[in-house]
Amino acid sequence: MFFTQRLFSGREPLPRHRTLMTSTSVVIPTYNGESHLRQTLESVFNQTVCPTEIIVSDDGSRDSTCGLVTSLAKGSPIPIRLVEGKENSGGSSRPLNLGIEVANGKYIVPLDHDDLMDKERIALQVEALETYPECTLAIGRFSVIGRQSNDLSELWPVSQFEEFAHVFDESKIFSVIEREIAFPPLLRRNYAASTSNLCFSKERWRELGGFNEKIFTCPDLDFMLRATLKGPIAVVHRQLFQYRISPGSLLRKDVTRSLLEATMVRLRAASAEPALAGNELEALRYSAMMLGTAVLRKGDFSGFHAMVETMVKHRGASTVRQTVRNKARRFRDSNSEPSGNSK
Repeated sequence: MFFTQRLFSGREPLPRHRTLMTSTSVVIPTYNGESHLRQTLESVFNQTVCPTEIIVSDDGSRDSTCGLVTSLAKGSPIPIRLVEGKENSGGSSRPLNLGIEVANGKYIVPLDHDDLMDKERIALQVEALETYPECTLAIGRFSVIGRQSNDLSELWPVSQFEEFAHVFDESKIFSVIEREIAFPPLLRRNYAASTSNLCFSKERWRELGGFNEKIFTCPDLDFMLRATLKGPIAVVHRQLFQYRISPGSLLRKDVTRSLLEATMVRLRAASAEPALAGNELEALRYSAMMLGTAVLRKGDFSGFHAMVETMVKHRGASTVRQTVRNKARRFRDSNSEPSGNSK
């Protein structure tokens, strides 16, 4: 076993809560999360419909995270389980998988340890999946903490669902987006933005193979791509959570390496469905090559090697060869003697 778990029985739900007829587990992966966890858990306690349980999955924290969870669980209106990983895995995928594996709920609602749920998140996402069981997952709108509700400019120059405006009927609470529409935009940007925006059944998580533990900076993107390839997704036309942008996050510690990992994730997905990917496939091959070269300049040989392996495996070898030839030609041209007579 790679983890231990402790169960804390919460007291009866507060009067303002309604309990879902369908069991739901909120899973919070965390590493050194003591500065935000109290507020994050309170946002779960304040749901209009409370989950069956909260699972905090700790990834080898070195601060007082586990002690804080133990303390908060004693007065919790919702039962809390603490799953303790033996050592830090370097990303959120393993603690997510460990937490989901022991979850009892039919539906899984992930929440990053520094994000906040809006009050109707669980009720709306579960209703969406109950109404449209063919959907692989449900997502919705969000805001950035410290910004106006519609200001997502730190993430994208366009609105969150720009590509879907023509298929949305916003007089309704939910829209179902077919895979042919949902998949291609993910090859350019992750419009879900975070794991905190996802809701799916535990059965669907198993079907998709869980979160990829070899991906460290964008497991949510990888999961979204695989989910949209399996079937339609549900979009809730309400704000569901508040996203915290942290300059010290894993995603932003090495932006070039993060972009390379996301590009390779997209390249693998695009290669699996080239007809859906269209022109994005060759663009992704070129971007992977450029980013791989950039990390190599920084001395990141493992990143470059992973890029080359991905390119070769997914039919991008010709792009690698052409890029190398172009660079060699430019090098020769820049170092050749000028032709003609000179005085």
